[in-house]
Amino acid sequence: MLDVTKTVISWLIDNGVDAYCEVPPDRPREFCVVQRTGGGRTGVVCSPTAAVDCWAATQLEANTLGGKVERLLAEMPDGIDNVFTCEINSFYENPDPDTGSPRVSLFCVLQTND
Repeated sequence: MLDVTKTVISWLIDNGVDAYCEVPPDRPREFCVVQRTGGGRTGVVCSPTAAVDCWAATQLEANTLGGKVERLLAEMPDGIDNVFTCEINSFYENPDPDTGSPRVSLFCVLQTND
């Protein structure tokens, strides 16, 4: 089975975006956190859902990073074997409730196969 979290993180890193599976202790100025949030399987076709939180120093920078990530996610099917589609369901401003740090959140659904 394709590890969607690892795949999205690797794709973002390969395209110049700092990406992790959790907030790093020494935060870069801009970075993303990727987490699988669900999804199902029918035969060999898997439809995982993922959240990508884009953090930055200002809300404007977070929005800009989110736009870049949105474009990169849409390009995944052209660059990764076994990823056939990546549809962005949601893109919204979502400051961290604990720290107030600016961020945007994207939710996507991929179609993959093993």
